[in-house]
Amino acid sequence: MRKSEKKNHGVSLSFLILKNYTVFFMLVLLLAFVLIFTFQYLEVNVWWDTPEKITEQKNLLKNERYDDIPVMKYLGKNGYIEVLDENAHVLYSGKKGPVASYSKNVLEYIPDIESNTFYSINYLKDEDGVYNTVVERTTVGDNNFYLEEIMILDPDGNVLFNTNDSSEETVTEQELNYISGEAGDRTTVQKYQFETKKGQTRYLLIHTVDHTLEYNNILSKTALLFLVVFMAGLFISILIAVASISHTVLRPLNLMKSAMENLAHEREKYGSIEKINYNGPRELTAICDSFNDMADDLRSSEDRRKKLEQDRQKMLADISHDIKTPVTVIEGYAQALESGLVPESEVPRYLREIQKKSEILSELVNSFYEFSRLDHPGFSLDKSKADLAEFLRAYLAEKYEELELSGFDVDIDIPENVVTAEFDSFQLKRVFENIISNALKHNKSGCTIIASLQVCNKGFTLTIGDNGSGIPEELRDKIFDPFVVGEAARVSGRGSGLGLSIAQKIVEAHGWHIGLKKDVPGTVFEIHGTLL
Repeated sequence: MRKSEKKNHGVSLSFLILKNYTVFFMLVLLLAFVLIFTFQYLEVNVWWDTPEKITEQKNLLKNERYDDIPVMKYLGKNGYIEVLDENAHVLYSGKKGPVASYSKNVLEYIPDIESNTFYSINYLKDEDGVYNTVVERTTVGDNNFYLEEIMILDPDGNVLFNTNDSSEETVTEQELNYISGEAGDRTTVQKYQFETKKGQTRYLLIHTVDHTLEYNNILSKTALLFLVVFMAGLFISILIAVASISHTVLRPLNLMKSAMENLAHEREKYGSIEKINYNGPRELTAICDSFNDMADDLRSSEDRRKKLEQDRQKMLADISHDIKTPVTVIEGYAQALESGLVPESEVPRYLREIQKKSEILSELVNSFYEFSRLDHPGFSLDKSKADLAEFLRAYLAEKYEELELSGFDVDIDIPENVVTAEFDSFQLKRVFENIISNALKHNKSGCTIIASLQVCNKGFTLTIGDNGSGIPEELRDKIFDPFVVGEAARVSGRGSGLGLSIAQKIVEAHGWHIGLKKDVPGTVFEIHGTLL
C-alpha cells in the first residue's frame, strides 16, 4: 500500500510549545518556592514538644520548686504539669481551670516516661457479637517484648479475665483513657516518679498537647492556597497558549474533525473518503498524513473483514453440515426402531449404525473442543526435556499392531543416538495421531506409513506421512485451514477437517514449523524444530 508523501514545509510547533512550557515552568518554580517557604515557617513556628526535658529538671523537682520549671519552653503554651503524692492526691497543678482528681489505679495505668512497660488496647468480638476490650501490658528488655499481663473487659468495664491475681473487678473509662495515654482534655499524659529533698515519693504528670490537628489544618489551608494559585496560573498559561497557536492548530483539527465525521457516516464506503489536503507546521502536517494513511489502512482492513466474515459463514456452514449428518441418521434410525418399522433381524444393524454415528458425532465434538481450547489464552504446553527419537520410536511401536491389522506397511528411519528436545509428549502424540489416523481413513490397505528423524546442527526434521493417494491439488495450499476436507470425506462423515489444524497449532505452540512436503508421492508432513 502506498503511504502518503511526507511534507516538511512550514514552521515547527517546537518554538511555540517551548515558549508556553517556559512560562508554565516559571510559574511552577515560583509556586514551589512559596510552598518550601510555607513548610519552613511551619517547622519554625509550630511547637514541637519535648517532655523528656522536664524530667531533667531534677534539682527543681527535688526542692519542690515547681513554678520555676520552664514548662512553656518544653511543652508549649497549652502543656502543663501536675505533681501527685503516692496516694494520687494532687499537690501541684499548672493547669488553668479546675484541678483534676486521680486514683491509685489511674496513676498505675498512666504510662511511665522512663519505663520500658507500655499498655495497648484492642477490641475483640465474642460469639454473641459483643465487643470486649483487651488490655495488654508489655515490657521491653534484651531486645525482646515480654507480655506481662492480659486483661479482658466487657462493654461496662467489668473484668472478665486477668492473668494477674488482682482483686480489681472493674476498670473505669477514665482509667482506660489513661492506659492509652489520653488525659481527656486534648492532652497526652505521662508520669515520672521522683523523690523530694525530704525523701517523699512524688509523681510528676506531664501533659502535652497533640498538635496534629493544628498542623493538619494549617497544611490543608496551605495546600488549598497552592491549588488555587496553581489553577489560576495554569488557566492564564492556557489562555496565552490558546491565543498564540489557536489559528495554527484549529484549522487542521477542524479538517480532521470533518474527515472523522465523514468516516463515521461512510463506514461502508471507505473508498469514498476524501484525503486531508493541508500544508502547515511540520507536526500538524504529519498528523494529517497519518490520518490519510489510516484511511488507506481502513480500506484494506475492510476488505480483510469481509473475507473473514465469508470464512466465518463458511465455517459455520461446515460445522452445521458435519453435525447434521450423523444426527439425522441417528434420529431417523431411532424413530424407525421406536415405531416398530424395523424387522427383528435388522435391529442389531440399526443399533450398530446408531452407535457408529454417535462415535462420529462424539469425535466431531471432541475435535471442536480441542480446536477451541488451543486458541484459549489460558492454554499452555506441559513441556519437558526428553529423547525425541525414543519418543517417536515408542509411539510407532505402540501403533504397529493397528497398522498391521489395517494392512499398512511401516518404513522407519530413526537414529539410535539420543536426540534431546523440549516438548509436550501428550500434545505431540496428538499430532502424530491426527496425521496417522488421516492416513488410515483416506488410504486403502497396502500403503506404507513413513516416519523418519534427521538431525542437522541444532535442529531436526521429523518426517511422517504415507505414500497413498495424496491430497487433491486444490486443497494442498489450505490443508491446515479449519474444516478443510475432501468431498468424499465430507459425504461419508469420516472427518471434521480439524485434525491437521489442531496438529499445526500444537507444533507452532512448541515454536516449531509443520508443512506439507512437495514433489513426493502420497501425503508426507515435515516438522522442523530446534534441539537442546
